[in-house]
Formats: sequence, structure tokens, C-alpha cells
Amino acid sequence: MSYIADYRKADFWLKTPIGSVIHYDNGFNEYVRGIVVENQLDSSGKGLRSTALVGNWTRLYERRIDGSVHFCNHAARVLRQEPNDVFTPHESCVFEYRLANGLLRSGSIDPRPLPPIDLTVPKMTEEQNWVAERAKIVDSVRELISNLCCNPDTIEDGLKEIGELLHRNGY
Repeated sequence: MSYIADYRKADFWLKTPIGSVIHYDNGFNEYVRGIVVENQLDSSGKGLRSTALVGNWTRLYERRIDGSVHFCNHAARVLRQEPNDVFTPHESCVFEYRLANGLLRSGSIDPRPLPPIDLTVPKMTEEQNWVAERAKIVDSVRELISNLCCNPDTIEDGLKEIGELLHRNGY
């Protein structure tokens, strides 16, 4: 349940009860749904623990060339679900605060009824797998070369190791 109170007369975080569901506006109708929790690191004593992303998110994650996935900060927070992973946004960035004070931006959507966005990453295609395998080989060779530069006594062994690595992978 979202909580709306009269925020005009008192500080937003002091008036918002622990356990309230509110929505941080990341801009462009990208919202972070979260639960108000205790936050001893903020002077208000409260903060937002992210529980879902809702709205029109366009960049939730990036798949890197080696196949690894890097999530945007807010998506990573939702996925981690760590109790102490809390942030305290300025009240002007909270949908419920702006709604209660007549400060909604033109074109803003109401995030409260929106379903959570599925953060499941699609499986890689065959082509992505092929590229990722080769990128990992390149990274391994890069690491071996880097180690060669640091220890001139092992250059010959390092070059052999690079050759063996490439041979094992069909090169």
C-alpha cells in the first residue's frame, strides 16, 4: 500500500512511516518501488530499500562481450535484496511527495499500479556464445602477456603457455 500524507507541514522522511511503499523517480518515467526502512546513516533515520523497478526502463542491463551481465545500479539493488542496501533520495524525487504537493511533472505516469519489471536476462544466442568464448580466450592471453611483462625470467615459459592455450582452443 502506498502512503500519502500532508508533507507540506513537515519533513517527508519524518512523516513517512516505516513499511510504507513509495516510488523513487529516476527520471523519464523510470521508477524504483521500495519500502521505507530504518537507515542510521541518514540524518532522517529512514531510507528506501528497493524492491522492484516499474515504468519505462530502457537500460536495465548490459551484456558484455565475454557474456557477463552488468545491471544498472537500481536493478542490481533489487536483485541483491540486501537488508542494508538502502538509499535516501531527496523528497522531490519521490512520486508520492510530488503527488501530495501538486508537483507532478507533465507526462509523469503513476507508478503505483504498475507491475514489477521482470529482471530475468535472456539466454545468449549461438552467435553471442561464440563471441563470448573467443573474448574469454583473448582475456586469458591478455593476462598471460601482462604477466610476461612483469617477469622477464619467465618469458619463454609464458610464450609456450600462450601457444598451448591457443592450441587447446583450436588456434
